[in-house]
Amino acid sequence: MEGPGIAEYMVRDAMPGTYAITCRCREPRVVRMQLYRNWGREDVSCVEKVVVLAGEHREVRLAEYEMDFAE
Repeated sequence: MEGPGIAEYMVRDAMPGTYAITCRCREPRVVRMQLYRNWGREDVSCVEKVVVLAGEHREVRLAEYEMDFAE
């Protein structure tokens, strides 16, 4: 992915547990996220979320994701 402000992150071999997605910014911003589970498999799922950040330069938790071992 390319473009101003666009980023892509992937965890290929996640250990079981709870993962938090956080963001910190200095100015107001709209963050649009797409969280995929089981990418490339038949049981793929996607959750979309839009968050408006006030730009207070503090850490904001955008989402939590629970990972477990595949069956």
